[in-house]
Amino acid sequence: MGKDTQAPPTSTVDDAKPKYTIRAAAQRTGLPPETLRAWEKRYGVPAPARSLSRYRLYSEEDLGEIRWMKVLVDEGIPPRQAAQLARERRAAGRAFQDSPARETGALVLDLKSACLAYDEDRAHKILRHAATVMRPNEIMRKVLLAAVAEINRDWETGLVTPAQEHFASKIARRFGVRIMSLFRERTDANTVVLACAPGEHRELGLLTLAVEARASGMRIVYLGADVPVDALLSAVRDLRPTIVVVAATMTAHLDPWLAAAAAVRPHARKTRFLWAGPGVHQATAKGLPGVEATTIDEALQALTAGHPVIPPTAAR
Repeated sequence: MGKDTQAPPTSTVDDAKPKYTIRAAAQRTGLPPETLRAWEKRYGVPAPARSLSRYRLYSEEDLGEIRWMKVLVDEGIPPRQAAQLARERRAAGRAFQDSPARETGALVLDLKSACLAYDEDRAHKILRHAATVMRPNEIMRKVLLAAVAEINRDWETGLVTPAQEHFASKIARRFGVRIMSLFRERTDANTVVLACAPGEHRELGLLTLAVEARASGMRIVYLGADVPVDALLSAVRDLRPTIVVVAATMTAHLDPWLAAAAAVRPHARKTRFLWAGPGVHQATAKGLPGVEATTIDEALQALTAGHPVIPPTAAR
């Protein structure tokens, strides 16, 4: 994956010239004047100029900033956080576009480099920059998961140490949990419990699925790595979820579940079980109830099959 050599867009003098009234700005951005005034008052975004008569005048840059922030808010990012990201982008001198630009390749390489250097501050700065150019769930899959996957491949060939791999996974895990917190939980949404099979410690694929599901409006209960069968079945009894996802990257990790298949079947009458990951091949053929999915996209499709997606609501 090569580094993006295209220079970032920059603003022109004409873009900075104040010329649109608030009514014209509202027409060009699709937001009512009341929202523009509220965003300016509460969050300082945008910061239009004023005429001699004290009327607001918006530039092309202002309109780009409004549209850019609107994209994030429409994706479920709280307006306060979207505004903070917009202010940081403005301070960095980066131009706004109607849709946040994609700089995936460079971000993956930069994040990988920071992780291999054990530079947590730099990794956080890279992720904060990523948040100004793409959606949170895209960061998880296209940047974090991609960077960790490259590091894992290098570890398998001896180019990376186990400590570096663990450091990168820690950064990704922490950021993934933070992303899920951006979306307010809906009490009327489907409850999904996600857990790794016993002995399964590679959880980033499952965490990415959890982020995608949460961004789609589902209520997520994420249990993480190496969850014993009894512990997960106890959670199923307490929570009565719509769906349970069990992840395994190796077939051996599924053995405890295969041994407990008889105990799983009664729960499967009211809860759907989804066996996810490259290690779940033939799980259902061997007696486990439910369906299988080997990729994140397959698992996400299985989660939403027969269940309408509820649009996410941003926490205010």
